[in-house]
Amino acid sequence: MEELYLEVFDLTKNTWTNISQDILNIENTVFGANADPELPVFFQDPATVAVLLREQKSNKIVGYTHAFPDVNDNPKTVAHVDSVALLPEYQGRGLVKTLNRRLEEELIKRGYKFITLNAGKESGYAEKVARSYKDRIIESRDIVSKYGHGPQRYFKIKLSSHAVSLDG
Repeated sequence: MEELYLEVFDLTKNTWTNISQDILNIENTVFGANADPELPVFFQDPATVAVLLREQKSNKIVGYTHAFPDVNDNPKTVAHVDSVALLPEYQGRGLVKTLNRRLEEELIKRGYKFITLNAGKESGYAEKVARSYKDRIIESRDIVSKYGHGPQRYFKIKLSSHAVSLDG
């Protein structure tokens, strides 16, 4: 099994150009036609908080998550988790949980109190979110994705320094 490490993406030390090939490969592999065309914008915005999962030997990015101020709520205290993605060969190993915990730690350091996210219902992701975050869910409602992802559930979740998050 390949050794992995987490990295908080820092625009003062790295650039979108340096990570774009790996990130776009993951996005296209995982989401296909529903890949997010706005990723370059997010990863070049200093307000975005991103955590990368890399292979130790090759330094290749095999997973990522990112969040940015939620302009539909209070952008000073609420971050929207836009995406969590892992290459298929890394799924089912608890790495989503690892990525999310590190993202939450970084968001707390930056003064955020809550996260929001949209989770797919048909894929079972919404149920995983509901189970994993149970007591920290402040709000939840069904929505229709404007990106064509099918039925989704919106969640607003209180951040906690003792976070228990999704096990992927």
